[in-house]
Amino acid sequence: MKLLNVRSMYNKLHVITAVITIGLSINCHAQSHCDSNQSWMAGNWGVRVVLPAGDIPDLYAFDPLTLSKQLASLKTPVWVMLNLSEGGYGGRYTSTNQYIKSKISEKMVPSRDLLKETIELLTNEGFKILIYYASDGPRGNILFRRNEKRKNKRNLTNESTIKDNWDSYLLENNLTNHLAIGEILKQYSVKFGNTIDGWWFDHAQFGDSGLFVNSVREGNEDTFIAWNEKHKYFRVREDVTKKFVNLWGLRKSMLNETYTAGHITNTEIIDPWSNENYKLIEQIENGKNNGISLVDGIQAHIFLPIQKTWRGGRANFPTNIALDWTLKTTQSCGAITWAIALKHPEFSYSRLAKKQLQQLQHIDSKLIAAGYRTRDHIHD
Repeated sequence: MKLLNVRSMYNKLHVITAVITIGLSINCHAQSHCDSNQSWMAGNWGVRVVLPAGDIPDLYAFDPLTLSKQLASLKTPVWVMLNLSEGGYGGRYTSTNQYIKSKISEKMVPSRDLLKETIELLTNEGFKILIYYASDGPRGNILFRRNEKRKNKRNLTNESTIKDNWDSYLLENNLTNHLAIGEILKQYSVKFGNTIDGWWFDHAQFGDSGLFVNSVREGNEDTFIAWNEKHKYFRVREDVTKKFVNLWGLRKSMLNETYTAGHITNTEIIDPWSNENYKLIEQIENGKNNGISLVDGIQAHIFLPIQKTWRGGRANFPTNIALDWTLKTTQSCGAITWAIALKHPEFSYSRLAKKQLQQLQHIDSKLIAAGYRTRDHIHD
């Protein structure tokens, strides 16, 4: 009971601080001082959603029109991050690919191009598109040695079959894991061309940065790149439990990176709304320089969920804190992406989680009131 009281007091103080800051910030900022010629992400924000992947019923039943209408209700975000590979697993895809289907495994790809449909709907609403990809490919679960509990939780039903087919394909064609993934990325990049404005590579420590970047720039040489290597950065004492935490900070991970991956510290270690994660906002504030916020010479960007985990969990992120962090990031010409869960059960409704959508709508309305440009006037 004592710990709960301490945590409650901490959260109340955090919210009060955020309210005071917002009161000082609101109505004093438009994005005119951020330089879009240096980076279209500077001073802007976006949303991440996860689509079903692979040859599974959920994908064929999913309605991207319903999803796109909800996202379009938000007027100030500039981009949406969608997934080419299944979230956290690189063995199933959201887009058709005849080469994969005929040469590797029918289970990896759908017959319906859900990613293409969704991209077309969102670009018609004026959104730019970022693409998530799990860099380890179909071998991901082996590399991470995930236990059965996690596999069942993510419902990786055809994982072993896909892995066996993938390994056979590599052996028969004398390919490394990296070369095979690079070829697939190249095919998708050429297919989608300039409709993909950036890539966000997860599990990047298992990828090949030079090869993968060259592959995804086949279709758009100007595409933005983020490379998430899950590095440790700050050693801090957590405010509530007083335990030491290895906090993941913003940094440039490899030569060709153009914006920071910005992945916050593992949500199993600290809550996304924990005050420790504010240190990443401070990095963005400290990096402000001539119309852009830079960390290690690239666009400063933070990526975090607006609920307990990336795709679900408790919707306890205080709205005032989410607004405060969005304001401070964009005022400093940084960039922020909010990962929002779908309505539970995931993929059953093709709709965003209600409370989290309301929170993003609140942020959106406050930004409009503060003079932020809406998406259709972002280049004015």
